[in-house]
Amino acid sequence: MFVSPLFIDLEANLIYHENNKKKAGANMKFKWDKSYFGIGLTAFIVIACSILFYLLINRFDVIWDGINFVLRILMPMIAGMVIAYLLNPLLNFFEKTCFKKVQPQLKYSKIRRVLSVTSTFLLALLLLTGFFWLLIPQLVESISGLVDQIPRYLNQAKEFTDQLLKDNPSLGELFQIDIAGFFSSLQQVLNGIGDYLPAMQDILNGATQGAMSVVNSLMNIFVGFVVAIYLLYSKERFAGQSKKVLFALFPRNFTLKTIDILSQTDRMFSGYIFGKVVEAFCVAVLCFIGCTILDIPYAIIITVIMFVFNLIPFFGPFIGAIPCTLLILLVDPLKALWFVILICVLQQFDGNVIGPMILGNHTGLTSFWIIFSIFLFGGLFGFVGMIIGVPTFAVIYSLIRALVEKRLRQKGMPVSTRDYMKMRHVVPEDSLVIVEETTKEMRKPRIFTKKQKVPADEQLGEKETGKDTKQ
Repeated sequence: MFVSPLFIDLEANLIYHENNKKKAGANMKFKWDKSYFGIGLTAFIVIACSILFYLLINRFDVIWDGINFVLRILMPMIAGMVIAYLLNPLLNFFEKTCFKKVQPQLKYSKIRRVLSVTSTFLLALLLLTGFFWLLIPQLVESISGLVDQIPRYLNQAKEFTDQLLKDNPSLGELFQIDIAGFFSSLQQVLNGIGDYLPAMQDILNGATQGAMSVVNSLMNIFVGFVVAIYLLYSKERFAGQSKKVLFALFPRNFTLKTIDILSQTDRMFSGYIFGKVVEAFCVAVLCFIGCTILDIPYAIIITVIMFVFNLIPFFGPFIGAIPCTLLILLVDPLKALWFVILICVLQQFDGNVIGPMILGNHTGLTSFWIIFSIFLFGGLFGFVGMIIGVPTFAVIYSLIRALVEKRLRQKGMPVSTRDYMKMRHVVPEDSLVIVEETTKEMRKPRIFTKKQKVPADEQLGEKETGKDTKQ
């Protein structure tokens, strides 16, 4: 059979084009476009974050309950971390001072670490035991005496008020005070406590829950001490493992910055909290000595209150002095006045001698920012926020300051706040002209450029010299 060459060429062309289409289809099938993958991943992350944010807003109570549940489970571990962090300076003291000569050729000696950890916890337990052994009997005696004296204090207050209204009858007419009725009602309440015996079941239930809470807290503290022993003994290993995980999961520069920030936070917190505890203890000891010399009643209770509130900067001592003054005022108004004078003297001595000697300017914050941090963190986290607010805000403040100064250096501008306080204007060449008042009669401007920072008169002199040379 005869086949035309034209037909053969046409069939060959068709086969060729079919093969090209198959190859093109195969290439298109396995082609991977990374840009589309990035767009899709970004869209997925945005949608997922939006859903999580919606659930966080609408189910916040459920999420918060879940967080509290997890925190209750981890409370012994958290307590152990806090105890280990607070005892770490004492451990370093024993290692670098008392047991420095134990295996000095080794940087990390197990024997030295065991001796230091043992000494640290023995000293801590000894101090706590001695503190409570001295405090609890005196505290119980003071509270018992205060409760026994309440009726007498009420009678004294009634007699004082009656005498005040008798000498000033216009006060009673102005405020319409029925003193007799008020104290009679109060006395009936105190005498009628026995009428509330049917409600003893509820009281016992509340007492049982309180006792269980105390036992649970003591168990958390006990387990926390055990956890703290492990953490302090192997603190370098735990720190190394944490850094290892950070370097594995995050970029190198980010990890280095994170470690630097954590080191700065550790220095700020450890120095501030340890110094604040020592400062509050010194003030409390001086307060106890002063109360004993002045024969002020309830010296132990007052000392404990002043120690706790002295941990709060600025307002703490004055907040703690208010209930103490009212307590003394019930016994002897004159001694209450002496106590107020004692607190004022102690605060002056603390602010000018004890505080600068122990803490110095450790935080680098001005008085305004200290007050701001106390109000902010106290409102957010209560009493604990007032204590940790200052070092926390100091870390945030230092990070923001470092970022601002870095950006200013990149722009070739000065970083000193003093220069911006006297800024006059910015010249078009990206330079900053600043007026510095050396005296009242003379103002010497300085020009800061991106490349250099020299006095303005030198720059102007160089420009004039250049003009003369050209001429």
